Amino acid sequence: MVRHDLPRLEKVKLTCHSSFIGWATANSFVAGNRSSMDDIETYLKSDDEDRHRLYLAFNSEQQVVGTVHVEYHGAKAHVGVLTVRADSQSKGIAKNLMNRALTDARDRGCAAAVMEVVDTRAGLIAWYSRLGFYDTGERADMFNELLIEGHVRMIIMEKSL
Repeated sequence: MVRHDLPRLEKVKLTCHSSFIGWATANSFVAGNRSSMDDIETYLKSDDEDRHRLYLAFNSEQQVVGTVHVEYHGAKAHVGVLTVRADSQSKGIAKNLMNRALTDARDRGCAAAVMEVVDTRAGLIAWYSRLGFYDTGERADMFNELLIEGHVRMIIMEKSL
């Protein structure tokens, strides 16, 4: 996707928010959109690819079906907003997005990738573990008005690149 192809932004947003259905749903703890149009527009319009990058996956009709966002902080790549549209899940799209993002991070000189996963999401933790991420033992609390309980406990996972 060309960074300035803004008419597609709404479809990207819908893909990011479609994770509220399907096996990896976030709707048990989130009451609203995970990211705003302003966030997504910033990711796509930014000329600062040294700081962050948004990866997109498309189906044969050129519709956005998956996303992952990476922020670069020194030797670490922080991975987030991995989502695949519900009708495209369990087809390897998330794994391919992650592999591409992690390969690019390694090629940029990152030594590790880091992510935060809600501690109650055992299926996702297991999935990330199969990709080579491990539980660092670190925990963090995330507070946000969109969270049903007001906060969630996050497991910090890491993978050497």
